[in-house]
Amino acid sequence: ELIEKGIIKNLMASTSEFPVNINKVFYHQEFPLSVFYPRGSKEKNIYSFVNTFSTADLFKEDWALFQELEKAMPDWNWKSIGASCRDGWCNGIESIADKMSEAKWIVHLKKGGDGYGHILFNSGAMGKPLIVKKSYYKDKLGEKLMKDGKTCITVDDKSIGQIVKEIEYFSEPERYSVMCQNVFANFKNTVDFEKEEKDIKLFLDNLK
Repeated sequence: ELIEKGIIKNLMASTSEFPVNINKVFYHQEFPLSVFYPRGSKEKNIYSFVNTFSTADLFKEDWALFQELEKAMPDWNWKSIGASCRDGWCNGIESIADKMSEAKWIVHLKKGGDGYGHILFNSGAMGKPLIVKKSYYKDKLGEKLMKDGKTCITVDDKSIGQIVKEIEYFSEPERYSVMCQNVFANFKNTVDFEKEEKDIKLFLDNLK
């Protein structure tokens, strides 16, 4: 409405693009690709990096799902890492990247997220497959990274048994290698920080 009335004349947004006839730029929040880059892991580790995952009421349902999956897969090492999380926290992007490099899968169940999701895009840059609820990112930036059976395993409307079978299936070395390649290729096709930097400079040059 404010745009239609001409009150807003410039728009810079880290969201999915939508049609608007003003000076605008849509972008992805940048992070250093010298820190987040593909690093393989042969360990049976599945890590979450959602802060307050085990303590916030907002995440109660997803925390219960995490625990059910963990119980159903006792030979895998499930960790919840972040502020006020069960398995401690890590501080700084280097520490986060190092922890992510240990994981075979990144499980990201974050109800109410802003739609971008640094962990989602960090995972993409590292070629790490995701275990996610795609419905949380419908029509948001993070959705572009989620291709069920290609770059991730979606848990929406799936039983615990089905999710477990899919994790085991796609963890087989050859399938896992293909999925990691898909994750990284999809990230590169989705995000171009250098181009977006030029777009932002052009946007700033045209401020009204």
